[in-house]
Amino acid sequence: MSETTTPPAATETQPAKKTRTRGPINAKYLDEITLVGKLVPQARLPENVALLTARACTPADVTELENSASDLNKAALLAVGRTAARKLDTQEEQTARTRLLAAIHPIRTGAKRSHRGTGNEAGRDAYFVNEPTDVSLERLLFIADALLLKLTPQPDPSGTGTVAAEEILKGVTAENLTELAAARDAYIDKDTARTATGNQASAHRQTAETLFAQTRAQRIDLQLAADQAWPHTIPANAAIRHTFLIPEDRPAHE
Repeated sequence: MSETTTPPAATETQPAKKTRTRGPINAKYLDEITLVGKLVPQARLPENVALLTARACTPADVTELENSASDLNKAALLAVGRTAARKLDTQEEQTARTRLLAAIHPIRTGAKRSHRGTGNEAGRDAYFVNEPTDVSLERLLFIADALLLKLTPQPDPSGTGTVAAEEILKGVTAENLTELAAARDAYIDKDTARTATGNQASAHRQTAETLFAQTRAQRIDLQLAADQAWPHTIPANAAIRHTFLIPEDRPAHE
């Protein structure tokens, strides 16, 4: 479900059908990981923990959801042979984080400019506009990879040539994209194979599908617990229901 002014349901809104697939990472994985990234901080707010726990959604359940999303993140990368963050010392880690955040910043700003206003939240979410900056280096690399998949030409699925970038964002230059790619490449594990064999790729895709189903089920359960904790029949609950991405004026459902 993408965040909107009045979210329609506990599950994610299905993205508009595209005429062709762009990029190898399944968009539904990215969407699910992004949703979890929004919900977990809300579930951990001190004022929300007790009411959710009373509805059988404990802090341990929230942590399990977060871990599932993290595992899905890793599996999605492996499914397409993506590289992961290499081991860094503390100073290198900070340098990597600073450089990646600086490279991601103009992309996020371009998304804000291109997808302004109410009703365009999904467009901003696609570029991780509201993603917290205090995340792992691996997560930043994942975001960088996802942005480059949307904003740079990709191999044609037919195996010949390339397809154009999915979108051109306002104010985002070729230099911005070059720096984002360089910032990502500087901190990936060069020893990790970039392509998997057919059997390995198939196994990774199956793992990703399993983790996607698990993460989605746990995420929906959290949203339904929020639906119980803050029922739509009480108008004052509209704001908090919005933060959990469930309808403000009607029951949540799958």
